[in-house]
Amino acid sequence: MTTEPSAVASTAPSVTHFSGISKEDKDNMEDEDSSDDEVDDGVDVTIGVDVDLHSEGLDIEAAVQDLAISTEQANVKAIVQGIEYLAIGDDNAGEDFTAALANVSSGEDSDDDAGSGTVPPRAKDSTEAPSAQPEHALGSIGPATEALVKIISLPKRPLRSIASSADATPPYSSEVSIPGDELGRLQKFGIDVSKISARTVNRRLFPHGLRKDIVEEFSPRFDPSASPALNNLNNHDVLQKIQCAYLEDYDLIVCRHLHNGEYCGYGVPLVELASHCFTLLGSLSVNNTTRHPHAVALLKHSASNKSNAQIDAIYADIIQVFPNVVLTNAELRALRPLANQRGPIKHIGKPVPGRKCSRCDYAWPDHIANKGFREHWHNHNVKCSHHGKTQVNVSRDSQAVEVQAFDRGLKRALYFAVRGGDSKVGSNSQKTGDLSILATELRRLMPAAADQGGRKLTKKAVGASEHIAPYEAAALCHLVSLPGKGERLLKWLQKAVVSRIEGLCEDVPQANLVIRKLLVKPRNGAKSLAERFNAPTCRHSRVAYASEEVRLLCFVLRCIAQKTYTLLPMGPESTVTTNGSYHLFLTNSQLEASAILQKLLTSSQEGCEDLTDAIHNILEQLYMPSNTLDMFQNRYISPVAAFVCLRAVHPDGGFITPELITPTTVRTQFDIRLFVMDFLDRQFSVYRKTVKSTVEADQGDLDVLKRGLRNPGKDWDQYCEDIIEEWTAEMKNTPCGFVREWIKSLSWIVRKTPTKAIVTWLDKDDKLSVRLLTHTVNIKQYHAAVQSTLQDCIAHVRAKVLFNITLPHSSLEVPSHDDQNEDARGYGLFAFSLDANDLGDSSVLLDSLSDLGTLCRWDDATNRISWDTAALSRWLVDVSLAWEYVYLLMHLLALPARGTEEEMWQHANGRESRRHLFFSSKLGTLVTKSNYNKSSALTGIYKTIIRVIPYEVAKVITILLRIVRPVEIAAILQLQCSTPAHKQEVTELYQTRIFVTLGQAWDSERMSLVLRTWFMRHLKVPFSMRLHRQFAQALQRKFLSYKGQNLLAEAANLAMGHTRQTGEMHYGRETEDLAVPVSLQEHFEVVGRDWIEWHGISTTQCTTAKK
Repeated sequence: MTTEPSAVASTAPSVTHFSGISKEDKDNMEDEDSSDDEVDDGVDVTIGVDVDLHSEGLDIEAAVQDLAISTEQANVKAIVQGIEYLAIGDDNAGEDFTAALANVSSGEDSDDDAGSGTVPPRAKDSTEAPSAQPEHALGSIGPATEALVKIISLPKRPLRSIASSADATPPYSSEVSIPGDELGRLQKFGIDVSKISARTVNRRLFPHGLRKDIVEEFSPRFDPSASPALNNLNNHDVLQKIQCAYLEDYDLIVCRHLHNGEYCGYGVPLVELASHCFTLLGSLSVNNTTRHPHAVALLKHSASNKSNAQIDAIYADIIQVFPNVVLTNAELRALRPLANQRGPIKHIGKPVPGRKCSRCDYAWPDHIANKGFREHWHNHNVKCSHHGKTQVNVSRDSQAVEVQAFDRGLKRALYFAVRGGDSKVGSNSQKTGDLSILATELRRLMPAAADQGGRKLTKKAVGASEHIAPYEAAALCHLVSLPGKGERLLKWLQKAVVSRIEGLCEDVPQANLVIRKLLVKPRNGAKSLAERFNAPTCRHSRVAYASEEVRLLCFVLRCIAQKTYTLLPMGPESTVTTNGSYHLFLTNSQLEASAILQKLLTSSQEGCEDLTDAIHNILEQLYMPSNTLDMFQNRYISPVAAFVCLRAVHPDGGFITPELITPTTVRTQFDIRLFVMDFLDRQFSVYRKTVKSTVEADQGDLDVLKRGLRNPGKDWDQYCEDIIEEWTAEMKNTPCGFVREWIKSLSWIVRKTPTKAIVTWLDKDDKLSVRLLTHTVNIKQYHAAVQSTLQDCIAHVRAKVLFNITLPHSSLEVPSHDDQNEDARGYGLFAFSLDANDLGDSSVLLDSLSDLGTLCRWDDATNRISWDTAALSRWLVDVSLAWEYVYLLMHLLALPARGTEEEMWQHANGRESRRHLFFSSKLGTLVTKSNYNKSSALTGIYKTIIRVIPYEVAKVITILLRIVRPVEIAAILQLQCSTPAHKQEVTELYQTRIFVTLGQAWDSERMSLVLRTWFMRHLKVPFSMRLHRQFAQALQRKFLSYKGQNLLAEAANLAMGHTRQTGEMHYGRETEDLAVPVSLQEHFEVVGRDWIEWHGISTTQCTTAKK
């Protein structure tokens, strides 16, 4: 069998040239390297038999003549170029990451042990010419095994590599370059490669030798500009029935057996398919293979006979369907990543951490010892030491990469580095990106699911579906979004609008009461929960309300900037589209006001008064438009109506759920009302200038009858009523009328929507748990956490706050008398007077601290206390932490209150409110009597609830208020307050409020954070105030339902905030003062006591704790 000279010369691939190394030198280097290895105890991970490399100088032409090969073929040496040393580092320039792999005998890398002893003789001192696959390193093949082309190693020549890629694939030749042993194995299965007429791919083989001997760069180079390889799997029946698939890019059979939720992912040549898919007993351990065994009955065979009629038929069917399939191990080793392979090859083994030689493409995984690399490094012939011997530093001479292999068996795994793309993509994922047959059919047959919430909203409520239908949902959402990165002018506008809203909210309480009532006046026959128009008090709420107005103005300015608007008047025309962009309708006055605002944003300074006026003017044109007649047929001609509709759009199409739309729509309604109030205030200033005062005089009988009837404000009152009725009332063809229509429709939908089941009780293995949303709390763990927190609180106060100072026993006792005085200013259970010469228990503490000297000392020279500021700061923080313990226990062990309620709690009567802390003579402990007033500013109604405090917690409160607080006030006033006004403010806070530390009163946000932190630390659930209230309500319903006891059940429901009917919408008892009937007070106390003792804690000093 001969080889045509042109076939070899024209397709010369990258050729390996080994530096000449004598047998003795090689032995010496191996001895030296063996001493450098840290550990080499067990498996020798090198593959194949050792190949001796000779250093004798040989004449290339003479060697070629000996093999009867033409001189033209020997010119392959002219193709050899200088080696390109790869830099160590990350792949930022798209280097070739193909790995250097070596050929080994097929007998060694079989899964079975039958062929392990049939190793054919190796051609001495030679390698086969390496090659590449078609379009992914394929090329023409060399001669048959009997006449392998030998490229003799040259003595002491520098290493070279071929930079040019392989030529196009030549026509198939019947002279296949497959090792004789593998040809023989194919023939055992009835396969004659030369007779596969449809086979168009002829793979060049990988040279024989050890993996560590490979010193070359493989073609083709990575092409980052090419379209990424798809790595599609062909799940043809001929392979699917044996749980395999065909990786089309590489003509390779891939095993798809599933073990422990992951696919096998081995690339299997056809000659090994039966051995791989039907694993014989012991074959995996013999061949050092770590994969799981398979048992495909169709490929069942014995150790002595690998072939049978059924296996032969399956192989024949595979070749008929996939004639270019990888047949042998030699072909498998020749596979390289495609030039357009970006990232890991899918469906084979997952990428694993590894390393790659810095001078070539040799790669290995981290779980393999570095000895192979040390031997490989000698082939580079790099002399680094003073004695001329090779010194290997793995971290220096290689780089960390992720590596893959088609076959991961320990004896034949030939790894290559992952190149390009994202190596984090799991190559063995079940979600390969290909649709399953079922998914394909369902997508074809089933219509796209419609948004049910959006359908109900648009069809039954406000008819917005047709308005948004022609547009991309994501583009609509962008139009009404807040200013983003790069929108500098809109960011400036946002600051101005927020500042304007905050200022107007501050003016609302001082606004005319008649105007405030008219703004929320319901239509005839309707009832309003709000008594008067009011503004939110929290800044974050005000910012949230202002954000809707910011979105509205950004919406208008974006449409103008993009020139996607239509100028009115033009009649009630329908919305038009141009290039798929949303078109806004604007009047001349709206466009002019927008242009003025845009100009001021470009030229004015931040905080400019003209900018505020410009914002007011454009809002006037939007909220009080001149084209309400156009809205008669198309209400979305109004920019405000269009904005409200677009705010309800879901980015993925359709509408968001009604319960999510309502809050944003209500904010827009608030913005309109606030604007009208400001508009009237501005108009009033203008009106007063035009009204001339006249002096009334009695002139005749007619003038007498006019006296007292001249009312300059009468016309103004009528004007205000007309303005409010026209632009803020519902059932009007105005922007606000449209907004109120949405609110009414959405509220109806929300009320009719069934509530979600958010609480589930779990009882498994006698461990009762409650699941709230996705968070589960074990009841026993919850009890233990509460009880341990109480003990931590007591220990903290004794050690960190009182410094273990012994105080009189009477000073630690809870007050035993309360005359229920709620009127005298400054009166409380723990009030103290500066008129007294001795402040009692507080004086004892301060004297003890002064004697101790760690916190303060009395200075006789100045008659003042000298504080150790560092120690004082730590002590004040410890006092604050003690109050956090108290708050947690009061909130957890008393039926939970609202944050806005708790932040107002007072221990003494003050200017803002009466006190909330009382003594219960029946229980012998403290209670809070809370007039909850979250909506009192709107409704004028207060809700009163009595909550019980456990006796041990009441003792801690007594210590902190009676003993510690006067000392704390003295320290804060001396060190933190510099002005009389500040001292007055701080003193009043400390003398009235319960939760005040470090000179500042607590707010509900801090309280909620304290609660959330406790739940995360102890129970690993993110329960803030809102979720804890739902959690506590679930506990009360299950454990304190008081079935058959109507009065106690009603008290429990009132205390927990449950409502009895949909229209009630109130929290607790409705009353205008703190007066609570004695019977209801007793019921509250019983419910509170039961709640505390359900936690396993004593309510009073003498009761026994219940579990």
